[in-house]
Amino acid sequence: MPTVSNKFNRYVKRHDTGVTETSVMTSVVPANTDMVVMGLIVTNIKSNPGDSDLTDDPVIVNVMLYDNVSLSNFYLIKGNRIPEGESLVAIGWDQKLVLKPGDNIKVSTNAAGEDLDVTLSVLEILTTP
Repeated sequence: MPTVSNKFNRYVKRHDTGVTETSVMTSVVPANTDMVVMGLIVTNIKSNPGDSDLTDDPVIVNVMLYDNVSLSNFYLIKGNRIPEGESLVAIGWDQKLVLKPGDNIKVSTNAAGEDLDVTLSVLEILTTP
C-alpha cells in the first residue's frame, strides 16, 4: 500500500535589476507529488528614493501554468501592471490551484531587469510506493 505524506513548503525568488532575463521563477512539480498552490504573491520592490515627482514605475507581470498532460501553456495572469511598492496576489484567498507531476508555474515580466519578489506557498502531497 502506498504511503502518503503531506508537507507545507514555500519557495521564494528575488529578481533584481542586474538580471537580464524576463523569467523570474519557474517551479516544476516533481514525480510522485501533487501540489496545491495556496498562495502566489508577486511584489514590485522597485524604489526610487530620489524620485521627487512620485511617478508610478509599474512592472508588467505574466503568470503561466504549463500543463504536463496537454503539453500546453495557459495564462493565469497576462500583462498585469504592478505599481511600484505594491503586490499582486495571483493565487490566494479563496483561489487554489492543483498541480500534477511535470506541471509548472512560470512568473515572467515583459522587460528584463525588473525588481520583483515572488513567493509561492504550497501543500506538497508525496506518494511513495
